[in-house]
Amino acid sequence: MTAKEKLSTTKNWELQTKLHLQRFLEKCASVFGGPGLPTS
Repeated sequence: MTAKEKLSTTKNWELQTKLHLQRFLEKCASVFGGPGLPTS
């Protein structure tokens, strides 16, 4: 695996994780009746 491929894989993984985390936080917010979290 080249350094370039490794970098793009890491970037992709970070994006996926952020998406999952965001959805999870939104779910929590709706469960607790909160206003939700601002998306940066």
